[in-house]
Formats: sequence, structure tokens, C-alpha cells
Amino acid sequence: MAANKVIGDEAELVAERWLQAQGLKPLERQYRCRFGEIDLVMKDGTTLVLVEVKYRSHQLADAVASVGFAKQKKLSQAARLLFTERPQWQNLDWRFDVLAMTGNPQAPEINWFKAAFELAG
Repeated sequence: MAANKVIGDEAELVAERWLQAQGLKPLERQYRCRFGEIDLVMKDGTTLVLVEVKYRSHQLADAVASVGFAKQKKLSQAARLLFTERPQWQNLDWRFDVLAMTGNPQAPEINWFKAAFELAG
């Protein structure tokens, strides 16, 4: 399990750098709360972007499919708590993105799904 954590952390760093190259500004990494974790919190212009990073060495479809309704609900709950803890972000437009990565973790193939899902109940 520790090896998966290291790979996940590395994938998040690669994702953050890649998103920065796309013009996003990093605000926070690995926001943790009782509902789970938001991998990256970034800003795209005036929009707050909550990013779920999914890395798989193979089978990119698995990375995208792994953000099902249960995961979306946890991320939504975490987002609500984040907004109460960071009132300066409450009035910003926001979206959930999924960054699906596959292949070599140092230089993966990346698929960016902007506004991948809506706030779940």
C-alpha cells in the first residue's frame, strides 16, 4: 500500500505541473477531511478547479470509471467542507475536473476531463 501512495503522490505532482503548463495556478494539494481527499485545488482564471487525479499504469478507462457516483459524493462532501473552511473561495465559480493519466508515471499520457461531474447529493 505504501508503494501505491508514493506513486499517487508522484502522479499528483506531475499532474500539478502539467496543469500549471496549461495556465492553471496551484492553490492547495491533498486537501484532506473526514470525507476524503481532494487531490488538487487550482485556479483557472476566476474559476476554482477541484481536480481528481487518477493514474493507472495500464487501462486508462479504469482511471475514468473509478470516479463513480460514490467517489463523486465524497468529493462533493469534501468540497462543501473546503468552501466553509476557505471562505475566500465561496463566491468563485468552480468545477470538478478529472485528470486521467496512464503509462510512465514520469511522462504519462494525460486526458483532462473538464467539468467531469456536478456536485453530488
